[in-house]
Amino acid sequence: MHYSTYSSYSRGVSVLIRKGLQWRTKKVLVDPTGRYVLMSGVLLDRACRLVAVYGPNDDDPDFFLELWHLIESLGPGAVIWGGDFNVVLDAKMDRESLARMQHAAAARALEVVMRDGALADLWRQRHGDAREGTCLNYVHGSWSRIDRWLGSRDTLAWTRAVDHLPVRCQTTRR
Repeated sequence: MHYSTYSSYSRGVSVLIRKGLQWRTKKVLVDPTGRYVLMSGVLLDRACRLVAVYGPNDDDPDFFLELWHLIESLGPGAVIWGGDFNVVLDAKMDRESLARMQHAAAARALEVVMRDGALADLWRQRHGDAREGTCLNYVHGSWSRIDRWLGSRDTLAWTRAVDHLPVRCQTTRR
């Protein structure tokens, strides 16, 4: 297990490796502010980079661009990148709300990273045009898909299923 925490009230990610899985860790980078854990290693005889992320709650495009550079610094290998990105990539498909698009610059930066890194949205690849959220707000009758799994195109063949287990987001106004 590798993890990064910031405080008991915000941020934090972890990567858990199942006992018996054919994984050999080579390098680990942990963010001291609880935003990411990056790992390189070998998974089933394939070079692989694992990433757990908790994206900023504000529109910070540099976060994703800088994180991608760190991922690339781990060397070659397939990428499996999951977590709470706090970004909606496609407002029509990944949001049910009257609110305007939030974090638009961060979304554009993430799209650039996905294009340049040849990364696929694994859930979207498996579920096509389905509309489903990972962050539900029952009070306002809205949802968004801000949590996701990205992977190198070759990881699609390794992926058996990608499903959402939604959680309730903030339900009261502050």
